[in-house]
Amino acid sequence: VYVNTGFERLTGYAREDVLGRTAAFFHADPEDPAVWDALRHAAMEQRDIHIDLQYRRQDGSLFWSEAFFAPVRGQRTPGEYYVGHYADLTDQRQALVDLKSIQIFNSADSALIGLFALDAVISGVTIVDTQLAGQPVVYVNAAFERLTGYPAEDVIGQPCCFLYAHSPDQPALQDIQAALAVHGEAHVELRGYRKDGSLFWSELTLSPVFDGDRRLTHYLAIHNDITERREAHRQLEALAADLARSR
Repeated sequence: VYVNTGFERLTGYAREDVLGRTAAFFHADPEDPAVWDALRHAAMEQRDIHIDLQYRRQDGSLFWSEAFFAPVRGQRTPGEYYVGHYADLTDQRQALVDLKSIQIFNSADSALIGLFALDAVISGVTIVDTQLAGQPVVYVNAAFERLTGYPAEDVIGQPCCFLYAHSPDQPALQDIQAALAVHGEAHVELRGYRKDGSLFWSELTLSPVFDGDRRLTHYLAIHNDITERREAHRQLEALAADLARSR
């Protein structure tokens, strides 16, 4: 029943082409039963849902989007109205593909080539050496410096989660510790602080790196600024609450 100009820019669809249609019309796979089961259950339970999906623009091109939906509470028919927010994840997804294709630690030459490639990645990247005492940061890319305001020389040698030390009560930090303990992966959202003291939200992905003998040698950390996304979610939840009160 409503789309904003941001949706039009993201998808290429004009408002008049969208109103009255179901949300499935621009899904890349509109028949995916797992997606629709998840959405249906969320609607029946009147709860928020947060899901990454691939969509198709009006010109036919595909893009990845983080979709966040908040129900308008107090409806006579559960799930009748939802407020939704779409964030384009295409560049972030491509950055992950690029990172996974880079062989950093096989040799001195490949390490040098890999680090040059990491400096071109749009996401913030840090590398932690798990073989050194305290598991310090040994590399940061240019995007991380822009994201946090910290130059590389201020970060090298710091523990991997130094950005989040001022908020030690975050449950996500326990998830990270649990992943590190079993040499596993972690994907969390954390409050952090830039060098100037300003707060930001980071989507942090930690991936272990093993040598040829399957020994853990490093952790690769990818940092994406999701501050605007978190604020958009907060505003959507407030809007959904306002709509419910006005019904």
